[in-house]
Amino acid sequence: MLRDKDFADHVLAHDVINDQPWNLVSTFNRTAFSLARHVVMPISQRTDATDTACYFTIWRDDRIGGFYSLGSLAIDLHTVSQTKADKYFTFANEKCSRLARHPGHLLSHESRIDEQSQYPGAVRLSPRFGLSLAASGLRWECDELLCYLVAYNFGFLSLAEVWQRIALSDNQLAATHFRAMHLPPP
Repeated sequence: MLRDKDFADHVLAHDVINDQPWNLVSTFNRTAFSLARHVVMPISQRTDATDTACYFTIWRDDRIGGFYSLGSLAIDLHTVSQTKADKYFTFANEKCSRLARHPGHLLSHESRIDEQSQYPGAVRLSPRFGLSLAASGLRWECDELLCYLVAYNFGFLSLAEVWQRIALSDNQLAATHFRAMHLPPP
């Protein structure tokens, strides 16, 4: 996997997230779309052939106690009903919103309550960026995997941070995938 090692530092140095959020969102969306469609969805479809669509969202900490969505990406939602598409959008944003309400949490997995439709799938990035990512529509392990792949690809999570989060949620699917990419725990 190619990795733009300078991208994360560029975002910090130029505050691209606050000044020009569409650049970050556009870049993230292209990468998320490619990784979702060509890597994560095929993995998810091995166990559930109906995993054909998902929503991906980026949230930003405004550094004064609030969070807001920078944008969302629909990935192949034409393959599911409007009801499912709406549900995926709602769940992706709920995951990031819940993560924002739990500032000590690294994953929405830590506040998971399936009976209340509060599922895993959101990942807080390195603190210096003030970003969270979430995906919804696939099995939770794949939702998290998509976030890890996008975040690692752009340098918003180090390999050690990815593995810390994988261990926290005991996401064996993500662990297997990162090992297969020759990216074992440091």
